[in-house]
Amino acid sequence: MNTHLPQLTFDVGGPAPSRLLLESQPFLLSANSERAYRSDFAHYETWCSEHQADPFSDEPDVLLRYLSDHAGELSNATLRRRIAAIRFHYEYAMGIQCPVSLSDPRIAKQWKAICRLPKNRPKRRARPLSSALLRRVIRAMYADPLPSKVSGWRRARDRAILCVGFAGGLRRSEIVALQEKDLSFEREGLLLRVGSSKTDQMAEGIEVGLRRGQGLTCPVGAVKDWLAIKSHYVNHVFPSSRFPESAPLTPRSVGNILLRRMEEAGLSTKGFSAHSLRAGMITEAKRAGASEYDIARVSRHKSLDVLRSYIRELDPWVNNPTDKLGL
Repeated sequence: MNTHLPQLTFDVGGPAPSRLLLESQPFLLSANSERAYRSDFAHYETWCSEHQADPFSDEPDVLLRYLSDHAGELSNATLRRRIAAIRFHYEYAMGIQCPVSLSDPRIAKQWKAICRLPKNRPKRRARPLSSALLRRVIRAMYADPLPSKVSGWRRARDRAILCVGFAGGLRRSEIVALQEKDLSFEREGLLLRVGSSKTDQMAEGIEVGLRRGQGLTCPVGAVKDWLAIKSHYVNHVFPSSRFPESAPLTPRSVGNILLRRMEEAGLSTKGFSAHSLRAGMITEAKRAGASEYDIARVSRHKSLDVLRSYIRELDPWVNNPTDKLGL
């Protein structure tokens, strides 16, 4: 994680603003944020070109029209990120004041109106992976008692990825970023140090404890079994199967592994993704009676409203307060 911003200078014939994040020195952004901001601003630039608008206008009307035009197709969270990306390019890339700030009462009023506009498509959310489904997936992976060396290597790695990702409520980027120095085996279980993440842009890090489980889905046992056969030439815990001694997995690979293993277990993959591991931990923990505070300590959510959005698929009859009304 970088901790400084570059000194940037431009001329009229210089690179387009949407390419600045690629061609400048490192920014105070994670790789994922940099990629998203670059894509968001390029989209804004294209819209401005089509509407003959100045992307760096000192009036808020241009940006507000852009947001209004896309309010029906993009979620409010995506629109808010677009604002952040545009403000970033205004203030850090071009060195000028962005005319749109949600703290401005005039802008805030129009922003609320934009947020209330009806959406043309439902919000896509990953289906949570339940503990029962995880057990079925892992059991199917170990149906062959004598796999080949390569198959056994991948099986041990994939088991550890799924068990740790689920138990720790980890994002896919956090899973592939884990290094061996981030693991500490203790009497109570496995202690993970999660470095920079979506809610920890300053890379202060946080420790997440994973209790021991039972059988093949125990995250502690899964990691120990994997480390026993893993090459230690690469520091990352989960290396690529193509380059096991030089490169870590990519974040996209986590979802591919989950879906492939689900298919091999004869399960439908519709609606599932890498985020299903994180959503599954939160949903299952809530179903088991864990408090939102305790869940957030593991999931590292800063907003309980966001945390609650993960437990939407809970059975409406579980812990239903009407049971206590005496009717």
